[in-house]
Amino acid sequence: KGSAEEGLDRAKAREAEGRKYDAYLEFSKVAAGFKKTDYEKTAAAAIAELKKDKEIQDELKAQAMLAQARGLLASAKKADQANGRAALDAIRKKYPDTRAAKEAAAVR
Repeated sequence: KGSAEEGLDRAKAREAEGRKYDAYLEFSKVAAGFKKTDYEKTAAAAIAELKKDKEIQDELKAQAMLAQARGLLASAKKADQANGRAALDAIRKKYPDTRAAKEAAAVR
């Protein structure tokens, strides 16, 4: 119980600080870790609200692209690796203000 409340408090604090994606991640942890509880309901409602935000939408799309790019880069096939590098470039161009873009730059 305590850790769910702490997680919700952390998420709300991050949201108040303008760290929306960090808040989204915290709310997601609470929702996943406390299924079928009021904590999950509270976290799910907050997640739904955050998902309406363009910043969060962009970050989620960029993170999905980053995961795909990492998978391609891990491939033994040269063509997959080239596609992975191209995906990293695409993330940095299309979603330059996201955490995923920073991670994509670091992967290169």
